Formats: sequence, structure tokens, C-alpha cells
Amino acid sequence: MADSKGYFIIQGLKPGRSYQLVARQKDGTRLFSGTVVARPPDPRLTIFIAEDLAGSDTPPPPEPNPLPERSAPIKPPPAALQPPVPATNPADTANPAPIEPVAPASSAPPRPLDPPAATNAAMRPELMTRDDRLVMSNPVLSIPASGGPSLDLPGNTVNPPACVLVGSRLETLVLRDVNGNPWNFRSDRRGKLVLFDFWYSDCMPCMRSVPHMNKLNSMYERFGLQVVGLAYEPGSFNEQAARVRDTQSRKGMNYISLIGTGDSCPVRRQFDVHSFPSLVLVDESGQVVWRSPKGQGVGIDTLREAELAIRQGLKLPSR
Repeated sequence: MADSKGYFIIQGLKPGRSYQLVARQKDGTRLFSGTVVARPPDPRLTIFIAEDLAGSDTPPPPEPNPLPERSAPIKPPPAALQPPVPATNPADTANPAPIEPVAPASSAPPRPLDPPAATNAAMRPELMTRDDRLVMSNPVLSIPASGGPSLDLPGNTVNPPACVLVGSRLETLVLRDVNGNPWNFRSDRRGKLVLFDFWYSDCMPCMRSVPHMNKLNSMYERFGLQVVGLAYEPGSFNEQAARVRDTQSRKGMNYISLIGTGDSCPVRRQFDVHSFPSLVLVDESGQVVWRSPKGQGVGIDTLREAELAIRQGLKLPSR
């Protein structure tokens, strides 16, 4: 819950850790959503929300609750939100979702931050949709038109593994490569399209698809495609990296592979991957433009669909 000016307090956050904040706002039957990765103790955040960032899995906003008086003492609860300022006009009050941290909260709550003295106009949902300008010129919560700019996430401060997928739009993905270095989708990708290949070395269908991945990478890399493997191997990180290096050498893989972190890996969970191999094609804005059918592996027909989607995404003529 935030007040009409967008202010809120989150108890128990640990300075220097990264947290995912999700905002939701409903205007009639239309749902707007947005997300940002925050790093305390930064007191000012801008969360862009838009209708196309709300997917079928985006929960509706919670019902508004009465906000406590500012003079009331704030007691640190086990989890989290203590709005500091009462809403003066419930009709104008924005109601973002409760914020779930990516990292565990510290047991010692930070000192609540007082809102700055500057005032901002309350959010007006009727201005969220078809106006190219932001609703507020210097906002705490900025709301662009549908199809507005991509979120500028502080990827270099996000520790792997990390993944934020809002609807069908990838906002951040960070995993380690075989050398232990973080690879960030926002800062380290090359080209216009990224084809993610979910695999592991004991998966025979995965190994049979490797030559096709090599071929796609060789044919379309110069036009703006990058193939990135996401390897899910057992064991410690060093054991996983050794298995990936061995597979890369044996199969002559001409593309990089990142190290997934098992069934609980946020990348695998966010993309809802339950079978291997699986392919996901993402454009430079993070939009998922194609993915292989869930639970069906990667056959010849799927590879043809992948190549067609790649040529369309790169604006190449049909073959």
C-alpha cells in the first residue's frame, strides 16, 4: 500500500541487498503493472507501470485498507509494509501490491525514512493509457503510456541467480558463466535477438539439438542473433562448470552457456520450464517473441518455427 503521493515504508530490509518491488494498479477492468529492482537505503524509486506489463499471471491489486495515522507508532512486523501517511482521498489513492523481497530480510529493521517535503499530484489512472507524456513531471511513481520505455534495472548490482519476467517481458536475467562471472541480459547480451537454450548434458534430446543451435548461431549471428545456453547440471558449481566445459568441447558448441541453479533456479521458474530441451527467443527490449511448446521438447518442426521467428525478428526475407 502507498499513500496518494506514492510514499510507503518497508520494515526489515538489509542495506546493500537487492529487492524486487512490484506495483499494481487497476482502472476499471484494466490492470496496470510494473517492477523494479531496489537496493536499500535508496529512498526514491521510479516504477513505470503499463497495461502491457500486466500478464495473465499478474494478481489483482489488494483491496484498499485504512492507513494508520502518521503519529501512530510503527511496530516492526515479521513482514513488512507500514504506510506512513493516511490517504486523504481514497478515490485517488494508488494501491500497488505488497512488495516481496528477492533476498531475505534482515532481523534488524532499518530506520523508516521520512518522505521529502516536495509534493506530487496524486496518480490519475485515466491518464495512464494513451498519453505519450508521463502523468507527473517529477514523480515518485511515474506512469507512462502503454508500450512505454523498458525498465532500467541496476543489473550490475543484482547478484546471480536472478530473473524478473513481467508477463511476457524479461526485465532482468543474471546467471554465472563457466568461469563464475555474472552474465547480465541487460548489459552483456549482443545483437537484436537472444535464443535461450535450456539443456543438460545427460539429456539425449538436448545433445541432438546442439548441432542445430550451432547452425543457427553461425548463420544468424552476423545479423544480430545470439544463442545462449542455460545448463542445468548436478553437483557443486565447480562440478557443473566442468561438465559444461566438457560438453562444449565434445559437441563443438559455438555459443556460451550459463550455469543454472537446479529446480529452484529463478530463471527456470520464471520461464516455467519443466522439460528439456526448451527454447525461448527474446528481443532486445526483453519481449518474449517465441518459445517452444511446453513439454514437447525440440523436434524438426519446432526448429523450423524457431528459424522462422528468428528471420522475422531480424527482418530477413522468408526462405
